[in-house]
Amino acid sequence: MKQQIFGLLIAASLSGCAGSVKEVSCAGLDWEDFGYQTGKKGKSVRTFDPYRDGCGENLEPGAMNQYLDGYTRGIIEFCTYENGYELGSENKALPDVCPTELKPAFAKGHSVGIIEFREKLSKLKRFNEDEASMQERTSAEKAADTSYGK
Repeated sequence: MKQQIFGLLIAASLSGCAGSVKEVSCAGLDWEDFGYQTGKKGKSVRTFDPYRDGCGENLEPGAMNQYLDGYTRGIIEFCTYENGYELGSENKALPDVCPTELKPAFAKGHSVGIIEFREKLSKLKRFNEDEASMQERTSAEKAADTSYGK
């Protein structure tokens, strides 16, 4: 499975759009750890592109492979039911970064989290409406008591 995911990541790294990095460091970076941290945070595999493009021939040999090895480990840790649930329960969008093999569990967790988020939001709205209704009744009762006492 790890080889399949690695293959998908390589294919993904060869197409698509890249983000931007203000300053590109070409040497001395632990590419595998950088890839791991990128994947673990659920960022796009394309995060490497500005480094590859900016460094050109100055990019360390094997940097991309090291990055992809680390990214593969990180994205496997990120694309879990639990992380999908957490994102959903915070009403955050479902990022499209997970390999095909990991998407179903990740997406299911996200769906469950979204449902729970919406239920909590609905309960909160009902609570606020009940509070407003109680305040209106209390104000009306006070007004009635005041006019009754005259």
